[in-house]
Amino acid sequence: MKFLRLARRSSQGLVLIFMLDTGGAVAGVANGPTHGLYGTPGLIDMPTSENAPDASVAFSLSGFNGQIRSTLTFQILPGLSGSFRYSTLYNEWTGDARQHWDRSFDLRYQVRPETRLMPAISLGVQDFIGTGVFSGEYVVGTKTMGPLKASVGLGWGRYGSHNGFKNPLSGVSSKFDTRPAREVGVGGEVEANGWFRGDAAVFGGLSWPVNDQLTAKLEYSSDAYTHETQTYGHVVKTPWNYGATYVAKSGTRSYGLYWLGGSKLAFSVSVIADPKKTSNGSGWDLAPLPVRRDLSRPLGLPPAQTDVRTLYTVLKADGFNPVGHEITGTTARLQIENLRYRSSSQAVGRAARIASRYFGDEITIFVIDLVEKNLPLTSVEISRESLVAYEFNLAPAKEFMDQVAFRDVKSLVSAPEEKSSFYWRIRPYFDYGLFDPDQPVRFEFGVALESEYVFSPSSFVEFGIHKQVIGNLDSIERDSDSVLPHVRSDHKHYHKQGDPGLEYLTLNYLTKPHATGYVRLTGGYLEKMYAGVSAEYLWQPTNQNWGLGIELNKVRQRDFDMRFGLRPYDVFTGHVSAYYDFGGRFEGQLDIGQYLAGDKGVTLSVNRVTSNGWRFGAWATLTDVPFETFGEGSFDKGLRVDIPLDWILGKPSPLVMQTPIQIIGRDGGARLHVNHRLYPLIQHAQRVDMGREWARFWR
Repeated sequence: MKFLRLARRSSQGLVLIFMLDTGGAVAGVANGPTHGLYGTPGLIDMPTSENAPDASVAFSLSGFNGQIRSTLTFQILPGLSGSFRYSTLYNEWTGDARQHWDRSFDLRYQVRPETRLMPAISLGVQDFIGTGVFSGEYVVGTKTMGPLKASVGLGWGRYGSHNGFKNPLSGVSSKFDTRPAREVGVGGEVEANGWFRGDAAVFGGLSWPVNDQLTAKLEYSSDAYTHETQTYGHVVKTPWNYGATYVAKSGTRSYGLYWLGGSKLAFSVSVIADPKKTSNGSGWDLAPLPVRRDLSRPLGLPPAQTDVRTLYTVLKADGFNPVGHEITGTTARLQIENLRYRSSSQAVGRAARIASRYFGDEITIFVIDLVEKNLPLTSVEISRESLVAYEFNLAPAKEFMDQVAFRDVKSLVSAPEEKSSFYWRIRPYFDYGLFDPDQPVRFEFGVALESEYVFSPSSFVEFGIHKQVIGNLDSIERDSDSVLPHVRSDHKHYHKQGDPGLEYLTLNYLTKPHATGYVRLTGGYLEKMYAGVSAEYLWQPTNQNWGLGIELNKVRQRDFDMRFGLRPYDVFTGHVSAYYDFGGRFEGQLDIGQYLAGDKGVTLSVNRVTSNGWRFGAWATLTDVPFETFGEGSFDKGLRVDIPLDWILGKPSPLVMQTPIQIIGRDGGARLHVNHRLYPLIQHAQRVDMGREWARFWR
């Protein structure tokens, strides 16, 4: 059904992290590094120089003496990892007994890997952009000696607070003698001026496997736990910590139990996922039709004739909407809309093999055009000869891709039928809010009614309404203290008064004026907080690894009840955007323009994309709003984790669970939400994006 296009590329909602534990083995985890109390590869509370498998992601929960740390760690590169931590602890900067929820970021880089004679060596900075509660830096080496792993390191900050001594870097400059005082509890800015300064201290430890699943650990800690001792009487009797970590046979879970400082029991639980390994295997989808070679037919017989009716029937059965086709000489062009496969490479491969069976033998060239919402995106030209040759050849996927031509395409081969179509669906939805000072996690489950009315090939109306069933997003009590226009910080009123609420009601127009250009026009109630008009142009040749776009919006704030009324605040907002693929599975986006509060600035986004469609990203926005005016967090920033549903299910699905983690939601750097932005709409059909998963052509 065409309505599936409304949700084919994304389905928003919080990814419950334990969905990562789907039973698939993660290679190298059970016998590799384990995660300590900080949620990073380490001993107990001290780091090691070990790395997790490239692109793996781990969620860890740990705690001791009432302090809880939840950490998301991603192996960004084989030698570089990043961690985001959200901790529950007593309010250490007011000295009272109230709980505080603390955010922190870590980076670790392995300077050199382990060799036969030399240890692996890593540098790390901890809590470098948070509140400073866990702030520290370290250099650590780890060496495998038979079954044993030994680590020795030098730490600063928290890692230099027990039995510290004069900083060895003082010989380089006297500025390393002292560590600048930091106002603990005020975070959001990079505090690089204090890195590797002040007293240093030595830490280290051993880990050894008792068996294939159980690992014993012993460490000498260089952390004096000053904050914990001063605030709630954490007693450290000895710098020695010891305990054990148990790893499940699947390698996707680990459990740790430790004794800290001779006085406190600590625990850790970690869930690990490797995007490179399919969680439930594959093969749940039906096998593709084989390429027809027709070598057995005697010479002199007439060639097989094109069977268009059967061709379209088979295409529909395999998850495609056949938009049209044409035959020119020995070339057959087939335009399809992919409704089933997340990977465009897989969709093209399936369609090409179907074409080989139902186009006549006189056809020697197949051209598969990918279409999205009646926009022709990319042409993939494949010769029958190479298709037959590589179907039964174990050659590398890139070798076959070099035989394929990717081209821009402007128009459809035939005009779609001029008829009105009405589609609708009812679906459950899940919304969430993070990092509220009064309640760190809020959620909402409900029911959404969505509909689309298509009245021309390029124009359609769509709307969505929702009704909460259960949740606590409407229980927010804290009022916004923002001195900026309340463009986002009054969200509590929309949750309280907008149930049921009209999420969007828009008139949309999508067209392609030339082979490399796309246009979107949208008007109406654009999102839950704003109504107005939005216009966008995107220039994106399919064979280029970069593109340019511009978006202009004139919007007015909606009433809190999310019906049809409007508030007095209106603003002009828009951005010029540049998109670039760096290779190595990294992509970036730069947006420059004016935001909803009238502030001007820039947003930088960087994503790591795996071969299985996972996308890990981070973004940061800096505007002309001073850090003090912005408020808590200093500037807008966040993370994203996109998990394709086919990775979880082991069978085709176009849906991707998008999980943005906005570190702090304020009014500065806020952007408009609007459906069908052009680059996300067409990105999957670009040559670079298809090349990442070209091996799926044969699935």
